[in-house]
Amino acid sequence: PEKYRQSNQKKYLNLLKNSQQITTCFDIHSTVKDLSCINEENEKKTEREKIRAISLLKEIPDNRTCEDIGISMHYCVCEIN
Repeated sequence: PEKYRQSNQKKYLNLLKNSQQITTCFDIHSTVKDLSCINEENEKKTEREKIRAISLLKEIPDNRTCEDIGISMHYCVCEIN
């Protein structure tokens, strides 16, 4: 909604940028939690878990790989030429 975009411009810009990033269902789950105001900051996560599930409203690193998010190289679309 327009009101959300105006009040959360950074999150909206991240969403647009992340539309071109490698994402998984784990990211969608994290996004739903983010939108529902469930505080993920207090959850204890390993470094791998922090890379594997990132809200689409937060910036996803450009250098994120299939290996980072646990996708087998056999199924990784990044490696298709």
